[in-house]
Amino acid sequence: MNKVIIFSAHPDDELLGVGGTLIKHVQNNDEVSVVLFTDYASSRNTSKIKTKKQLTNDKKKFSKYFKLKNIFNLGLEDQKFETYPLLEITKKIEEIRDKIKPNIIYSHHFSDLNRDHRIVTESVLVAFRPLKKKYKIILYETPSSTEYNYKDSFNPNYYTDIKKTINKKINGLYKFYNLEMRDKKHPRSKNYIKSLAIKRGGECGLEFAEAFYILRDYF
Repeated sequence: MNKVIIFSAHPDDELLGVGGTLIKHVQNNDEVSVVLFTDYASSRNTSKIKTKKQLTNDKKKFSKYFKLKNIFNLGLEDQKFETYPLLEITKKIEEIRDKIKPNIIYSHHFSDLNRDHRIVTESVLVAFRPLKKKYKIILYETPSSTEYNYKDSFNPNYYTDIKKTINKKINGLYKFYNLEMRDKKHPRSKNYIKSLAIKRGGECGLEFAEAFYILRDYF
C-alpha cells in the first residue's frame, strides 16, 4: 500500500490534473490525501464565493465521494501566495508530511503560468528534500495553466491509464467545481478535458490517459 499526497494550489486543480489517477490509487487500496492551499478563488467574482460552512460541507462530501484518507486546507489567500514567506508555507507542508508519512507526492508542474502553482511546487520540493527519506515526486499538468506557460514546456515521461476512471473524474469536476467549469472552448471544460485525455492516450498507446513528469524516483 502506498501513501499518496496530492498538493494543489486551488480546489479543482487536484481533479483537473490528477483526478483519474487519484481514483486509481484509491481503487488500488492506497491511502490518498489531498492538500489544498486555499479555498475558492477569492480574487474572482465575490458573489460566487461560498461561505465557510458551505466549503466545509463540500470538503466532507468531496472526501467521501472519492474515498480520501485526508483532506487539508492551508488557508492561504488566493493569487497572493508570494506574500507569504516560503519558510511559513514549507513548515505547514512539513507538518502534514510528518503526520501522513507519504512515499508518493504529486504537485504542479514547475512551468505553470499560474504563480500560485509554481510556489506550491517550490515549497513541496523544499519540504521533501531527499535527506532521511526518499520520495517519489511526480508533477502534473493543470488545464488552463500548464498549456499557457511561456518558458519551459511540459514534456511528460509518465502516463496512467484512466479509461475506467475518466467519467468519474469529469462527473466530480461538475459535481464539486461547477462554478470553475467553462464552455467547450475553454481548457476547464468537459470537451477539452476529454480531448486532452485522448491526446495523452495517443502518445502512449492508450485510449485515455493522464500525463505526468517524474521529477524524482528510485529503483
